[in-house]
Amino acid sequence: MPEEGYYSNDFDEILNITKEDDSTYRIEYSVTHLLYVENAIGTYDSETGILSFSGKDDRRNDIKAEIENKGDHLEVTVTQSNYEDIIGTKQEFFQADE
Repeated sequence: MPEEGYYSNDFDEILNITKEDDSTYRIEYSVTHLLYVENAIGTYDSETGILSFSGKDDRRNDIKAEIENKGDHLEVTVTQSNYEDIIGTKQEFFQADE
């Protein structure tokens, strides 16, 4: 299961995961120089081990992605976006200090 917290990578992209009281997750996420997502809503599937989230990017376009715990890092895979060239993109994020 992806742990709550702040994650980043060498491209200054961010992933911030916060668990809400209703067992959903609030996600903050960015792809450098392309899009920023704030307050996306995620749900965790314990059978697949994937935290899926959806929301609107900073241009109000829909985006969906999946977060998977890979042990020493989290991997985000974009599954839907108006930016078709990033669909299927995989990014690695490592725990960071806020």
